[in-house]
Amino acid sequence: MPARSEDLLARDTSIRFDDANSVQAWVDQLEPGNNDWESAVLLGMYAELHYGHQRTQAQQLFDRFLDGSTPISRALDLGCGVGRSSVELTIRFGSDVVGLDSWPLALRFAEAAAHHPEVYVPRLEASNRLTVASIAIAHADPADRVRWVCANVHQPPLEAGVYDLVVALNLFDTVANPSLALGQASALLRPGGQLLIAQPDAWSPQATPANSWLSSESDDWQQLLDAYNLKTVDSEDGFAWTLQRTRRTSFNYVSHARLMELRPQA
Repeated sequence: MPARSEDLLARDTSIRFDDANSVQAWVDQLEPGNNDWESAVLLGMYAELHYGHQRTQAQQLFDRFLDGSTPISRALDLGCGVGRSSVELTIRFGSDVVGLDSWPLALRFAEAAAHHPEVYVPRLEASNRLTVASIAIAHADPADRVRWVCANVHQPPLEAGVYDLVVALNLFDTVANPSLALGQASALLRPGGQLLIAQPDAWSPQATPANSWLSSESDDWQQLLDAYNLKTVDSEDGFAWTLQRTRRTSFNYVSHARLMELRPQA
């Protein structure tokens, strides 16, 4: 994944994703090919993936693994990105949700999408031309139960041992230290709490050192689960999703999903 401009939020606080003119003014100042331009492209891709489709990957996973039989009053969405899965959690379970991500631009969009019926994002057209596209938001956060936190998943500034559910979708194969991130996720769970993860194993040496890669099908996962006192409750392969870069180009992924539970300490 191309480098993201992590300080863009601090440098430009004028972007309002509920205002087409604001987004257009931002797009107009971007230089094709640099980090800020690529950040805008990525934001548009993920926003249209998660909010432009009737049934998202998160909804498929929640349908498959979370049947509602276990109360979920507090949930954490690690690597929440543009926030669609965070809002889905509070709509579906009535939970108080924390959406955590280290990408401030995505969090700004997530907050706008949670509170406005229509938002605007950059869309990459032919010849590296950016336009502004509108997205109608069908599922907002009417109860204002999602709190957005900008932080690194390796050091989440959150209270440990209190979450009924931690979700990490397409996260572990994008971070520098996936085993540490898994350990942090498990530490945030209450005893008996559940951790739902999914990833396509799309490892990149730019994001994760090769000696830290963890295939979903390898024995390394089981060793980590034992180390962090997690047990697998259920798993399934084959959750397909497509990230559309332009009308003519796209990236196709198939994620492996796993639901785990934190064992009570002996």
